[in-house]
Amino acid sequence: MPLEKRKIFIIGSRGRLAKAIVNYYSENKCYCLEREIYEDWSDESKLPEIRDFFESTIVDESVIFITSGVLNSKADKALLNKVNYHLPWNIIKSLEGLKIKIVTFGTIHEKLADSTNPYVKSKIRLSSKIDSFSSKSTKVFHFQIHTLYGYGYPSDFMFLGQLYNAIKKQEKFNMSSGHQIREYHHLDDVVKSVDIILSKNTQGVIELTNGSGIKLRDLAMGVFKEFNLMHLLNIGNLDIQHKDKFINDYTKNKDIELVDFRNPINGVCDYLRSIL
Repeated sequence: MPLEKRKIFIIGSRGRLAKAIVNYYSENKCYCLEREIYEDWSDESKLPEIRDFFESTIVDESVIFITSGVLNSKADKALLNKVNYHLPWNIIKSLEGLKIKIVTFGTIHEKLADSTNPYVKSKIRLSSKIDSFSSKSTKVFHFQIHTLYGYGYPSDFMFLGQLYNAIKKQEKFNMSSGHQIREYHHLDDVVKSVDIILSKNTQGVIELTNGSGIKLRDLAMGVFKEFNLMHLLNIGNLDIQHKDKFINDYTKNKDIELVDFRNPINGVCDYLRSIL
């Protein structure tokens, strides 16, 4: 269970991950920072300002969740690095030495070290810094997460968002061969897993894996079959744009063995039904 007295700070509180964190830590005091407060913290000159802001507010064992991020790989590269790398790293650097925990989020695709995806590259840059970060007081966690769903509507540029739109509009769903491997995790399962790991004597870069990898084609077929819309599914009509994962060798993180993740097809179908 979440601790009752620690303060929870969330940077990037408008997103779905942030909403799941607020819901999970409802017994704690959650501070959701407005974007106007931190939007220029990616500037190196703002380190003293960042420390002043938190030093006057935090208590020992406070947790700062940095959920802000640009996920679209087609976004401007400078913006990707500003939000996904400079902002979280400046916060970490400015608060070094304080007895707190700082949590950042990346992608499991960081393990594809030579990725051609600009979004993944920005996250690799961050995790590389965190991997070499060392402080006796300040614990920093970087969770490499899989594909998330739940809490509102999926983004249009994401696979699940395009799938949702096809079902809602009763339109053809064009996709690649679909041999790419993914794990689909409900946000509530992810936040519960994160909290369990935060309670352990660990830190650094952590892979948040359940061991339930599935081919995108199998996920799509399962969903369209459930909705009796198989005639809309068009597999193999698009090219795969970036280096990807095609071997299903994911194994569950032992620290979260007791977390019962939702079945990917059943979970996604339940989620889609709730928003259609």
